[in-house]
This record gives sequence, structure tokens and C-alpha cells, in this order.
Amino acid sequence: MEYINTSHQKISMFRLWLVRTWPNHCDEVLAWEGTQVKYSMSDWIKKNKWFLARQYQKESSAPRYWNK
Repeated sequence: MEYINTSHQKISMFRLWLVRTWPNHCDEVLAWEGTQVKYSMSDWIKKNKWFLARQYQKESSAPRYWNK
């Protein structure tokens, strides 16, 4: 697994991807249901961890022009 070293801790690329994906998820829920999410990012990750892991693997293994 790839990590980024900061002055305080190591952050995984997967965690960074999750942080970037969370706002997209919130926007999608708002568009589909017309309401804001009523759960935290942590709850979302716990509920969907296997799906999110597969999505990350797909996106990180895709050619770079797909990830733009």
C-alpha cells in the first residue's frame, strides 16, 4: 500500500481517495434524494468498506486518462 509521510503520521493513498470521494457521495445523495446525508463519513466507510475498496482498486489501476 502506498503512503504519504507527513510530520505527524503516514496517510494511505486509499484514505486520501476516501476523503476526495466523500463529497462526491454527498452530492450524489443530494441529487438523487433531495436531502443531505444523515450519517458521518466514518459510518459510510464502515457500511461500504468492501465496495469502496473495490472502487479504489479499479480507479487506481485504470489508465491515467480515465482518472481525470
